Amino acid sequence: MIDIYLAEVARGRDGIKDLIELMRIAQQRYSKVYGCKLAA
Repeated sequence: MIDIYLAEVARGRDGIKDLIELMRIAQQRYSKVYGCKLAA
């Protein structure tokens, strides 16, 4: 389990949703760099 501390999130933002979206972007970039396919 990964424990992440979100110290401060801008008003009106959802820190967890933003973190999930950031991870999704990172997966897509990783797959492009290393030429692999993401699991569905």
